[in-house]
Amino acid sequence: MCLLRPHVVSHLDLEKTPQRDSLLFKHRLATTVNDEEPISAELALAWIRFYPGYNLKKPARRCGYEFSQMFTRIYSKKYGDGIVVKPNKTRLRIEYHPASSSLRGISLPQQDLPDPSNLKGPVNKLIAIADECTAELEAYSRYLAKPDTSRTDIEAVLLLPDELSDLGTTLGIGKFKKWADDAISTKKGLVDVEEFWTYTKSPLPSKINKKEAELIQNLAQKAGYGIAPDTRYHHAKTSPDGKFVLFPGGHGKYFEPSKAYSEMGMALQLGAMVATIDSHVDQAELNLLTQLIDHDTNLSPTEKQSLHAYLVWMLNTPSNITGLKARLEALGKTEKAAVSRILVGVAMADGKIDPEEIKQLEKLYTMLGLDKALVTRDIHGMSSSKAGLQPSRSQSETTSSAPASFQLDESILAIHESETKNVQSMLSAIFIENEPTGESDVSTTDSTTTEEEIGIDKQHYALFESLIRKDKWTREEVEALCRDSGLMVSGALETINDWSFDKVDAAVLEEDSGKIYVDQEIVKEIEG
Repeated sequence: MCLLRPHVVSHLDLEKTPQRDSLLFKHRLATTVNDEEPISAELALAWIRFYPGYNLKKPARRCGYEFSQMFTRIYSKKYGDGIVVKPNKTRLRIEYHPASSSLRGISLPQQDLPDPSNLKGPVNKLIAIADECTAELEAYSRYLAKPDTSRTDIEAVLLLPDELSDLGTTLGIGKFKKWADDAISTKKGLVDVEEFWTYTKSPLPSKINKKEAELIQNLAQKAGYGIAPDTRYHHAKTSPDGKFVLFPGGHGKYFEPSKAYSEMGMALQLGAMVATIDSHVDQAELNLLTQLIDHDTNLSPTEKQSLHAYLVWMLNTPSNITGLKARLEALGKTEKAAVSRILVGVAMADGKIDPEEIKQLEKLYTMLGLDKALVTRDIHGMSSSKAGLQPSRSQSETTSSAPASFQLDESILAIHESETKNVQSMLSAIFIENEPTGESDVSTTDSTTTEEEIGIDKQHYALFESLIRKDKWTREEVEALCRDSGLMVSGALETINDWSFDKVDAAVLEEDSGKIYVDQEIVKEIEG
């Protein structure tokens, strides 16, 4: 009726969801090809859905709207107005056969048109795009397959492909971006973790572990920002009651930190630890540390922006030197002496040394295995050194009792560049992580090798093997399994999921309303 009486029955809505035997689709495709017009994105999408030799995969079926949006966008980006298909020799026959065999079919009167619907050449181009969309939607689809999930969940939004980033904006990221822009313009990007976390629409966790850190990083990246500290690059992490720094643009999808970036990060961490000794960062100290970044020609603009944000975070966060002493003890005498001069150089950047700073320097010298009496000697030595900080007084101030002010020499801008070059390579060994070094390994050689191959200790792996026996457990059942292994439930589940993320970039366990769910698709990926 749509073809015979188009003025009576509209077929526009019907064409959007063609069935396998859609006469309307065939007629529209035939007409477009016969007129040698480009195949529009919408018609191309209908073709891939109609084609009998191709079946849409699960992500495309489960996420139909997102698949349609992504397919049409990629198609238009790649082919513009669309591909043009030459008319083929096979002719279109539009026939209708009722389901009941007692009723005769009819053949519709029609113009002479080609039937390109089964052509493999153009369809193969469409299949390539469909497969690309399916692969990009895999993680998003997998998340939506879990119980009690929604497209508006922040976890779902973060899994949307970049091609659909505007959909994420409509689902809540727009408000986050407005808040982030305001923080960057008024507070140098310094924000509270608790305030940031409200945009995840989930309760604030008791600790920022790997899963939470990745959620923070992914939300910022999806919205077009970077954060500091970023556990992937800064080797440090924040806490639920702590802060971090947002900066525009972010690190980028393919960011790989250079050696110079890593070394500068360690030097800044050391300098910030000294600058915050008296709980006040003098402008001269800030200038010196800032210029360290700006004057390093080995750093890319992105690396400099990241390090500036990292410096702001360190200067506004209490220093954590847990586990530092043991790593410092491994340094040689020359390296320890060079580190001590860097510490003194930053402490003297503001032109004065307070008693509290001297006390803290003495503690750091002791950690270095140096005589704390050397602090006073090094302060005097640097204040009179040509390569260090030069006292500057006018003649009228010569007899004044006021303390001398200090000028920054070019060499101090690099904190004794010649010495720093010798020290930077070992700084990364000192400041690998703002975390305890951990308990000593008491495993045997054989068990250590096995755990390294698996990627997780034997206790947690045994629990994992027990859990994958079925898809759903009550918390009480899991508690019983954990008791047998001497493990705590929450910590054990988190450890297994961290391991799962390392292996296949997805969580294998999900806890919800007292139930623990096992994602068997993830299990298959883990077991390879």
